[in-house]
Amino acid sequence: MEFNKYNAEVFVAVGCFLAAVGLAFTSMFISKDHDIAAGVLMMCAQFLTLTAAIFGLDYKWKTYERQLRKGGEK
Repeated sequence: MEFNKYNAEVFVAVGCFLAAVGLAFTSMFISKDHDIAAGVLMMCAQFLTLTAAIFGLDYKWKTYERQLRKGGEK
């Protein structure tokens, strides 16, 4: 398998996604109240935002989706 920029991006995105899910579940299972601490939740959000950005999805995804439905390009 040839290692190029795209493969590196996919590996980082998948790793960040797994880290976010792992942190969230670990925080829930370790906590006595079975809740996620605010700091852990913020870190999970940052990991998921990075994952979405690598896959080409940003915070304006609904606007982009509406433009695609109308037939226009971004």
